[in-house]
Amino acid sequence: MFRSERAALGESQLVGGQMAGGPSGELVWYRAECEGGACVEVADAGDAVILRSSANPDDASVALSRAEWEGFLVGAKDGVFDSV
Repeated sequence: MFRSERAALGESQLVGGQMAGGPSGELVWYRAECEGGACVEVADAGDAVILRSSANPDDASVALSRAEWEGFLVGAKDGVFDSV
């Protein structure tokens, strides 16, 4: 199960050298249920998907292109990362 959280960007928050967020300046963050408080959160930023740690949401985030994100999901579903 995923939950979402609206996160206001406030001042310019740069991700991958570009402004993240929609016209309202907000990203909607999704996170799976997890234990230990250090979950991966993802947000739709139009042409990119942004990832961050829920334990440190103000730290650096990672921007993936749609193709990179889709490739990651295919690999995860196929078990490519099971040994990691």
